[in-house]
Amino acid sequence: MKRLTALLLVFSLALTACGDKKDRIDSSSSHITTKTELPNEPVVATSVENYAISAEVGDIIPFGEYDWRVLDVQDGEALLVTNRIIEPRKFDSTLADEWEVSELREYLNSDFYDNSFADEEKVRITENDTFTGQGYTVSDKVFLLEHSQAKEFFADDSDRIAYYDDEAVFWWLLPAFLESSSYGISYVGSSGELSLIGAMTNTYGGVRPALWLNLQAISTPTEVTSTEPAINEPVATTAPAIGGEIISGNFPNGRYEAKDTAGNFIGAYEVDGNQINTITALPFNGGEMAVGFSRYTFENGKLTIFPPDSAGGAAISFNCEYKNNSIFIISNAFGMEVRVEYKKVS
Repeated sequence: MKRLTALLLVFSLALTACGDKKDRIDSSSSHITTKTELPNEPVVATSVENYAISAEVGDIIPFGEYDWRVLDVQDGEALLVTNRIIEPRKFDSTLADEWEVSELREYLNSDFYDNSFADEEKVRITENDTFTGQGYTVSDKVFLLEHSQAKEFFADDSDRIAYYDDEAVFWWLLPAFLESSSYGISYVGSSGELSLIGAMTNTYGGVRPALWLNLQAISTPTEVTSTEPAINEPVATTAPAIGGEIISGNFPNGRYEAKDTAGNFIGAYEVDGNQINTITALPFNGGEMAVGFSRYTFENGKLTIFPPDSAGGAAISFNCEYKNNSIFIISNAFGMEVRVEYKKVS
């Protein structure tokens, strides 16, 4: 199991506190606004208009290197899944059963994404907040279907059967709550049945990538050279004022602790400059387990924690607020907003 597992345990223990998110800069925050005149620089201009795409539920449409089945259409976007299994792959060769640190997630959002779509196609792919089934969300361009989606958007077991080289094989879904297996995730069996028992993640299973596609006419950015001096837009930099609200920048140094509704310690963050250490409570002996300090960024209400250099893997992003000396991690579970407060204690 990879070292970032510690980060994830906190959120599955705290699905109780809900509230409303407010994105603003408090009057107690400090701002530094700069406006600098620079010599001629390349600037980005939108000049190429892409056509709208017509798609209805049940259609099979070509996009990139593959044919895709339209599962859902809403607000000008379509949820797609490949019509066939594109290849067999392990979910993770190290037996990791968390989507956010899995080798399959890294592959789909790097090699697969980079090589399967042209630039004008990539701008149509919407970044999706993927609910991993363990109480938190991550942002992906390409992902796997959830167990609930595989149930909702297919008529029956026979409709879920998928083929690779003319042979029906099982295919991976996102992890779901599994109490009976430490190393397992949800999948669709070779006969189309939905399974929550779990499959060993270092087994080769079928891969059916999913994505949200913007169907509307959009503009493609093209680079042109300006003949006029470029003026930088004013940039607001928020200083980490203790007690104020921050939407971008570093958190104030110190230790931030989270507790459950009974007042029991469940986890902590330790902040030092642009480094953050994630700490998880050990339920059996009352101890703590630390991931180790690694780089983080906090920009426009999004906290991104990068893995320690020695660990490897992908960065993890969360919706986040800082206000009143607390870090709030915000996710969505079963249609509810879940907020976990890490209060500054030192």
